[in-house]
Amino acid sequence: MRALVVYGSWAGSTQSIAEAIGKGLMEKGLDVAVVSAADAKSADAYDVVVAGAAIRAFRPHKKVMRFLNKNASALAGKHVALFAVCMSAGDESEENAAQIKGYLQKMAEAAPGVEPIKTGAFCGVMDMEKLGGMARFIIKRMGGETKDGRDWEAIAAWTSELAEALG
Repeated sequence: MRALVVYGSWAGSTQSIAEAIGKGLMEKGLDVAVVSAADAKSADAYDVVVAGAAIRAFRPHKKVMRFLNKNASALAGKHVALFAVCMSAGDESEENAAQIKGYLQKMAEAAPGVEPIKTGAFCGVMDMEKLGGMARFIIKRMGGETKDGRDWEAIAAWTSELAEALG
């Protein structure tokens, strides 16, 4: 089974998570390509597509949304999984869970006719050095600091569950 893990990352967090998912799927026997949404052209050659988007300013990464929309008809006949990466994924409050569900819903809506077999959200990395000037300024004013919230065990468990769902 051929799988494409496509991602949109602002500062490398989502890319590292996509690579971990790709590695986990490879270990389960899938033939995997991990590609930035900026470089991914088509989903046609794959049986499985996993799309991951960094969330910034309450929106999934534009290039992932574009990829999903452009490939909607091809994705409709495939196994599709979606994941979002945002710092708030570490907050398990009801309000936050609803917000994250909304991000994943926006991603699914970008590809009409697609019903994801699995969705998930992971906390990323807030690296103040990798943020652009305005974003760094705003986040510092809000009390933000460099933090790595990635939970590699949760990412591996999600990937294993996805592989099991694929059969």
